[in-house]
Amino acid sequence: MKLTAYPKTIFCLALLLAWGNCAPPAMAQSHDNWILIESQSAPQTVEVHTPRDSYIAVFQSEVRVFPDGTAIGCLIIDPTNRDSGGVNMIFLDGSVRFNRDGTVAGVLLLGLTEEGNRVVVMITRDASEECLIYSTIGTDVHATLEAQGEIVVTPR
Repeated sequence: MKLTAYPKTIFCLALLLAWGNCAPPAMAQSHDNWILIESQSAPQTVEVHTPRDSYIAVFQSEVRVFPDGTAIGCLIIDPTNRDSGGVNMIFLDGSVRFNRDGTVAGVLLLGLTEEGNRVVVMITRDASEECLIYSTIGTDVHATLEAQGEIVVTPR
């Protein structure tokens, strides 16, 4: 699973910045017939792309987003080469954007690293594969990766 890193990263970062000032999810989206959005990626080996380099890491993520904008969960990027970066974060807030047909367009999350740095994570579906694309931006965390995973909507 290889990304063309820079074009997708720039596009995702533009979306992150645009979504950052949107209304809370319960007001910003018209599909309010949900009580929970879950996104899960089981532990797997992925290639992580950063502005400086790319590296192989074990990745996993699990998050739940609620209509009031709260989120709980975690994301772990554990590099197989200890010279490379890595990150563990927990999520505090989230927002969900829907397509017109009611499917999830993306999940935007605010998280904290172990060091207390704020990180924004955007999860979107890859159009060509059964993958999720994770794009992160923060003080020291700028990365994009693809992982097998799913986004599940629990209706009211």
